[in-house]
Amino acid sequence: MQEEKTYYSLEDARKLIPFVGKKLRRLQKLNAEISVMNAFHINFKGDSIENRLKAIELNKNYHKAMHAFYSGLEDITSKGLVIKDFDQGLVDFYSKMDGQDIFLCWKLGEKTIDHWHTVETGYSSRQPVRILREQYEKKLKELL
Repeated sequence: MQEEKTYYSLEDARKLIPFVGKKLRRLQKLNAEISVMNAFHINFKGDSIENRLKAIELNKNYHKAMHAFYSGLEDITSKGLVIKDFDQGLVDFYSKMDGQDIFLCWKLGEKTIDHWHTVETGYSSRQPVRILREQYEKKLKELL
């Protein structure tokens, strides 16, 4: 089965940064909460109704956080974005250059998308998007 991809122009990808940033910050917060919940194992003394209700409440809170986490992840992924590193907040947007797939690369905390890399490489191979503009303008001049 061939994967469907959503391709973005630099302008359209940049418009999504506020949405993606907000979602990623929320996901990181939820992930931290879930990690704390997973770190504890609570044993109640006695089998009282009160203890069972406390256990139910803890489980409800855990599952609410998990549901919110996966819903947020779905919101980002459904737009065709690729989360490369959740903890660092690295997100790639599919785009095209010379008919080839590339990634417009953004990291949480950056104001806009200023870098790209090939789909075979990663963050360490990022290049400035101005290179894309320069290549486009060079090809345009060749055609004229």
